[in-house]
Amino acid sequence: MPKLDLSSQSADALAQVRTAQTYFDAVGQAQKIVDQKQKSIPFANLAASEASNSKGIYDEVNKAQDGVIAMGGDPQTVFGGLLTFAAMLLQSAKDRLIDTSTASA
Repeated sequence: MPKLDLSSQSADALAQVRTAQTYFDAVGQAQKIVDQKQKSIPFANLAASEASNSKGIYDEVNKAQDGVIAMGGDPQTVFGGLLTFAAMLLQSAKDRLIDTSTASA
C-alpha cells in the first residue's frame, strides 16, 4: 500500500491556522483600543453634562435680561453669581475634555 501524501492538506491547514491567528491578533489590537477609549467615557459624560448646564444657564439669563433691564435692574448685578457659576461649569467641562483626550490617547 502506498503512503498517503498529506503535505498539501497539512500546508493548507497551517495556512488556515495562521489566517485565524491574524484575525485573533487584529481583534486583540482592536480590543486594546476599545479598552483605552472606554477610559475616556466618564470624563466625556461629565464634560457634556457641565457644558449643557452652562449653556442652559447662559440661555436663560440671556432671555431674562430684557425683563431685568425693563424693571431698571442691572443684569450683571442680578445674574452675576449665576454667570460666575456657569463660567466655572464651562471651564470644568473644558478641563474634563482635556482629561478625555488624555485618557483616550
